[in-house]
Amino acid sequence: MDRGEIGQAIAAFKEVLVSQPEGSVVHHHLGMALRADGDTARARAELARNRQVPIAIVDPLRDRLQIYGLKTEARFDRAVRAARSGRNDEAIALYRELLAEDDGDPELHFNLARALIETGDQATAEEHLRRAVEMNPSHGAAHFNLALLLGRTGRTGEGARHLERAADIDPENLPWRLMRARARADAGNAQGARAELEEIVRLDPGAIEAHRLLAAMLLEAGEPARAADHLEALTALTPDDLRAHFNLGLTRFGTGQFAAAREALETALERFPGDLAVRHLLARLLATSPDAAARDGQRAVELARSVVDEQPAIDHLETLAMAMAEAGRFEDAVSWQQRALDRERESAGSNSPQRLDRLRLYQARQPLRAPGGGR
Repeated sequence: MDRGEIGQAIAAFKEVLVSQPEGSVVHHHLGMALRADGDTARARAELARNRQVPIAIVDPLRDRLQIYGLKTEARFDRAVRAARSGRNDEAIALYRELLAEDDGDPELHFNLARALIETGDQATAEEHLRRAVEMNPSHGAAHFNLALLLGRTGRTGEGARHLERAADIDPENLPWRLMRARARADAGNAQGARAELEEIVRLDPGAIEAHRLLAAMLLEAGEPARAADHLEALTALTPDDLRAHFNLGLTRFGTGQFAAAREALETALERFPGDLAVRHLLARLLATSPDAAARDGQRAVELARSVVDEQPAIDHLETLAMAMAEAGRFEDAVSWQQRALDRERESAGSNSPQRLDRLRLYQARQPLRAPGGGR
């Protein structure tokens, strides 16, 4: 491997697995070799088979010398099993015994650190994680766990550097890459975070949290059309996600895709008939859309009335006025708009020019056309 003779390395690792199939740590090395050879699918499968069980070394002399004690491999395996069963104190004691005999094994330092973290001894765990990455700079899991530990203790800058390193070492570990994207966003590196998220959804179109975070970042960056594509994917992946459905309808409405907005909101209403925000936004769309195919005054009135009955807020009163105007009931539209204006004066002391303009529009027997979406 060090000389770049990947094919020969792959063959050698496969021979080891034939003779020592229980030595699952070999799957890690074989996976890394296959990745270096460009076979990412098989690499991923091999890496998933690693359970950190070491290779059983046949050494008759050592066996005779250790006849009255546990073999090193047996103690390591026992420590791993103890940690997995939650017996962390037992695992820690065994790992310490092994390190007393061989302090140069990064896996021992890493496993001891993991057990120490479970017992709350973060300071000692940090020491061993640092030893692990010092001895093996390509130990992705050690970098990742060190990043988490540093983040918990407020050292986010150094933690982000170890997180970057972990994701670079294992680029197919998408949860690590998602955490790296979040860390970049938290550090103000929006461009880097978006690039990472876009790569994640390219590799895995079903990455729900990546779609969610990317949509939010695109909306914040003023790219609603691209955000809507990710919201669309999100609603398909998580059909019971109310916020995703609502945000998709709102974003389509705001970008002038009125038919698509109506379709999204109708779907949301069908799934969440009791949600007030969905009913309100759909009523406003049906009342004000410039696209005639997306308008329905009578249905807008029904939805808006249900919203006002439940919560007679200023915006809701205004939406009912919009719906009345679209239904051709201009006297009612003026009446409801006046109620909204009265409520606004009571709370703010004056009326906004926009709301006064709408009153004059209804007095002139004209409906409102609002390409500005849900505003």
